[in-house]
Amino acid sequence: MSARAGAAKLLSAYRDLVLRLDRIRPEWDDSVRRAFDHEFIEPLELEVRAAIAAMEALDHVLEDARRACA
Repeated sequence: MSARAGAAKLLSAYRDLVLRLDRIRPEWDDSVRRAFDHEFIEPLELEVRAAIAAMEALDHVLEDARRACA
């Protein structure tokens, strides 16, 4: 799997998580859920975006290396 494909898979998984959480929020509306969102979900978006950017940068480096070695 290429770094770019991995980034796409990570983004897809994150979006799936957010959609599933959005579906259960009306039933799970208490302080525990808000703490969970604050502690895990809110920081996760920034971490996922940073990971995707790093994976895309790595993909460019690997592509340059492939061209240089060809």
